[in-house]
Amino acid sequence: MEIAQHYRNSYRKLWFESVVEVNGEIWFSASNLNGIFRADRESGESQFVINFPHYPNDALRLYSACVLIKGKIVFAPCSAKDIAVYDIQKNEIKTIELEQKIVDQCKSSLFLAAFEYKGFAYLIGAAYPAILKVDIMNFEIRNITTPFEQYRHIESNYDKTFGSSFVIKNDMLYLPILYRNNVLCMDLNTYKCNFLEVLPQKSRAWDLCIVNDTLLIWGTDFKLSLFNLNTEKIKVFDIENDTKYEQSGAFLIPYKNKVMIFRARSKNVIVFDIDTGKVIGELQNINY
Repeated sequence: MEIAQHYRNSYRKLWFESVVEVNGEIWFSASNLNGIFRADRESGESQFVINFPHYPNDALRLYSACVLIKGKIVFAPCSAKDIAVYDIQKNEIKTIELEQKIVDQCKSSLFLAAFEYKGFAYLIGAAYPAILKVDIMNFEIRNITTPFEQYRHIESNYDKTFGSSFVIKNDMLYLPILYRNNVLCMDLNTYKCNFLEVLPQKSRAWDLCIVNDTLLIWGTDFKLSLFNLNTEKIKVFDIENDTKYEQSGAFLIPYKNKVMIFRARSKNVIVFDIDTGKVIGELQNINY
């Protein structure tokens, strides 16, 4: 209730989780009300475009991730029950229904990530137990369930398999498994999967990024794993915990041969040098 009230009191500020850029403007779905908006990148001024059909105006987090394909924006449902495809030129929305039985079994956010690959939209299931390959020309969906079959957590306390983090390199998709110490590696051409154990047993993967041929993975127990994609060698580093919590997510932002670590419950940002395996700087009191 507290989160919902926070969103409802924030109508003058538009909240969003993902954007696409079209001709110098950013387009997004608002998280704190029902609507697609576009904003000027320079001024930041936003303009309402259209509502999503079948939902009230004050609906929260209808859609999270979005991806632009051939003049259409595909919106991945978060609390909505369908995929929305917005045609920019026609200014119209078409929806693709999801299987209601599966949706009803999901306890939280359906999808939190989306990307384009070879002209198709891919929506990565969070609580929804599949990666969806969406053909925006004929509105057909292919369910890719292989990544969920080995680690389906029927009796687990965790209601999401994947979050918003992913990287793609050489036709391979890498996803941190939120309740495991593993990273999913899936071939986007064959959908064959491998599961890389990249963190200590009690750690859980949260975010990841790639720098050159090194895959970096954040573990919620303040571990940072460096996995060499060529040699498959693993180095794990302890990162300072300057919070009162034993577990915390973090976001990894790569920069040249370094990575900036935004720990979710800290105001300080760590700069980690990949070559030396050392923290070389810290930005303090960052206002999120």
